[in-house]
Amino acid sequence: ASLNLFLFIKQLRTGGKTIVMALHDLALAYRHADDAVLLKDANVITSGSATMALTPKNIAAAFEVGVSLARSDTHGETPLFYPL
Repeated sequence: ASLNLFLFIKQLRTGGKTIVMALHDLALAYRHADDAVLLKDANVITSGSATMALTPKNIAAAFEVGVSLARSDTHGETPLFYPL
């Protein structure tokens, strides 16, 4: 279901629409978002491109848990965040 949603959102973006959404699934945000804002207690930890904002260091600062980032496919397009 989420794949269909993101395909629809991609069509809207291609048509010139701006999409703003809140995601709690970091892998989905990393893979599909152009930009991301990472918050903790309503304060901005970081913002910028999703791949630059959603780093293990920034995620650790936001959630107070260490994570490791891995890729689950041969092209490195599907991110997996593992708690340490």
